[in-house]
Amino acid sequence: MRHLYCLALLCLTAGFPALLANGPGVQIELQGRIPREVDQGKITIRKAAALDLDFAGNLYIIDRGRHQLLKFSPAGELIDQVGGFGQSAEQFDDPRDVDAHTTLDVFVADYNNNRVVRFDKNLNFLNALTSQWPDPYNFQQVISLAVSSQYDLFLLEESAKRIIKFSRFSEPT
Repeated sequence: MRHLYCLALLCLTAGFPALLANGPGVQIELQGRIPREVDQGKITIRKAAALDLDFAGNLYIIDRGRHQLLKFSPAGELIDQVGGFGQSAEQFDDPRDVDAHTTLDVFVADYNNNRVVRFDKNLNFLNALTSQWPDPYNFQQVISLAVSSQYDLFLLEESAKRIIKFSRFSEPT
């Protein structure tokens, strides 16, 4: 519950809609007030895993339960979504994290597909960094990621409990 409260507080302070627990899922209440009854027809997030804001103030939310990435405007309107269960370019199998704060791209840690998927800001697929690297740069089950101001990509790998750094050119360093 503490995480949900912090998530709701972050959304409110950023001018975003409140996140409210309601049954097995989390729903986005578009009026931006806590507490408030949530009307049917609102976006249902089954298992929120991560969120990030870009420089334009758009909110990106990973929904592990629906295997999706959702993008909301600063006003709380759903702009776009990508995903669904699967292994193709625009599908996920248990996405875990999102990083959207760079000016160009959105990165998603796709846990069971053992990859990091890169989208543009309109959620168009660009490419994927896969786990087919020689040791010690081979990775499996990425649970978190971060992009530095120099566009280096850092991956937190669950199985080996380590952090792997890739340069902006997708080369291990």
